[in-house]
Amino acid sequence: MLPNTSPSDPSDAAAGPPGLLRVECVPSPDPLPVSTPSKTKNGVLSLTFSKPDGAADVRCRSITVSLPVGTTAADLASSPAPLDGNQDGGQGSWLIVPQRGDEAVVFTCTPEGPGNQVTFDATRRFTLKVSAIPVVRTPGHAALTITEHTTPATSDDWADRTVSTDPVEKHLESPSAFHFRGFAAERPQIVNDGKATVVLRWEGSEAGTGYWLAWDDRPPIEVSGGSHPVGPLTDTTTFVLDARTKDAQGKDVHHYLSTTVTVKNPDIAAKTLSATDKVTVTDTFWADNKNARKTWARNTAFEGDVTMSGKLTVGGELQADGNVTVKSDKELKAGKVTAGGVITANDGLTVKSDKTLKAAALAHPTAGTAIKVNDTLLFQGTAGLSIPQNGGAITVYGALTAKAGAQAGEGELTANGPLTANKTVKVTGTLTANGSVSFATALFGSPTRKNYPTSSVKPRSTSKWTMTADRNGFLVVEAASYEWFSDDEKHGRKHRVYVEAPGMTYYFDLVAHGKKTRQNTQGVWDNMTVPLARNATAKVWIEDIDDVANANGNVQMNICWYPMGAV
Repeated sequence: MLPNTSPSDPSDAAAGPPGLLRVECVPSPDPLPVSTPSKTKNGVLSLTFSKPDGAADVRCRSITVSLPVGTTAADLASSPAPLDGNQDGGQGSWLIVPQRGDEAVVFTCTPEGPGNQVTFDATRRFTLKVSAIPVVRTPGHAALTITEHTTPATSDDWADRTVSTDPVEKHLESPSAFHFRGFAAERPQIVNDGKATVVLRWEGSEAGTGYWLAWDDRPPIEVSGGSHPVGPLTDTTTFVLDARTKDAQGKDVHHYLSTTVTVKNPDIAAKTLSATDKVTVTDTFWADNKNARKTWARNTAFEGDVTMSGKLTVGGELQADGNVTVKSDKELKAGKVTAGGVITANDGLTVKSDKTLKAAALAHPTAGTAIKVNDTLLFQGTAGLSIPQNGGAITVYGALTAKAGAQAGEGELTANGPLTANKTVKVTGTLTANGSVSFATALFGSPTRKNYPTSSVKPRSTSKWTMTADRNGFLVVEAASYEWFSDDEKHGRKHRVYVEAPGMTYYFDLVAHGKKTRQNTQGVWDNMTVPLARNATAKVWIEDIDDVANANGNVQMNICWYPMGAV
């Protein structure tokens, strides 16, 4: 939840020089309808910033937009609570920080590029979208206060400049005037979990208008109040809302709006499915017999793999002219198996300890070619695997596992020559190297660094810096306080830096200089190193400990990520 502070209204200060940027303010709907005692009308403002055509390029460090809050004709929003701002277009990434007060809501927009500034040329745009604006009940015109911190690109004449724009119009809709718009779902895309529901919303006149909602093959139902929940939805569905009014003769006049909710992983029900080319199933094709009937197929061709999640029982002969794949936890039972090609175990080939795999020879049909195991070769008994001298090689592209036996020395994997693993070697016990160990790749990958200069906005408890580790590594956070106080009674701990990792939150404190210890160009530095496992999420933020400290203007912070070379 964002802090509910009282930001300073830029209009309270003296107006600065005219702005170098121009802004296009587009309300939706246009004009904004005022709220009524029975219903709050929400509006949206889209503000797009650019440089004027033919003007020189402009460098920009920040843009501040202030929306008046209150109940008068000069106010726009009746409450600061629900307003939300986000970037809705343009190049690059901007950090948008709102401050909500009783008289204004201020959005401070800062570019996140190099040097925390961008250059507006003929092609650059930035759009701030302010949504969920509860429009006041009083018609009139609300003036926005917009300030840019800019300079012409050819100089360093940085200044706060005032950007002019027309006031936002608010009007009172006539109760008898028909209007019908904004039919949409709160969540236009959902995932099928068997119980997902959505709320449909619309705006429309109330007097003399009835609303009827229909979807799929259901008969229309009468709805009211500007919203209606539907669900559970298991397939992509189009909803049609019919606003019915009367003409001069008293006959129904229909006005239609539609909206579609997309359902991921849908359940599709069809009486007949015909395909002129192919039917592609990305996961599993099921043929059930809920009606106690068998599923029959005449000549059936599969271009790819066919997987049986249960047992495949063959009373006669199973002939495989290609490959036969059986999962390690499943069984293949047959009186006889004849393979004209290769029988491949992509997961595991297991022989129980009380059974024996017999073969006159274990060899590849092509002379001089190695026997290859694509995943796992596992020996659970006390017997080993012997290859006669000059008998060839075993190449393992997956994992080669040797489990220890009941007695010392059993289950060992001994290689008198080089032991090469193209993928992974897993050892349940101890891996001992009598010689040196070298790594083909670097132990650490390239580090990344996020810098927050002293004058920048820092991540706070409501806007934490967050990352998810794509591999094992170390997160290093370092920070310095540049604050000092002439009164030595005020120096000491002023800021606390938090690092949140799975299962634990760490922190360290920053202190300010006193009069006797002040060094003009040196901050008081501290740092912390936190190990992170792959897929672990870490969050970093800073808090001011007392009311005389401000990390946004007096603290420098760096966040460094050192990934290990192995995942």
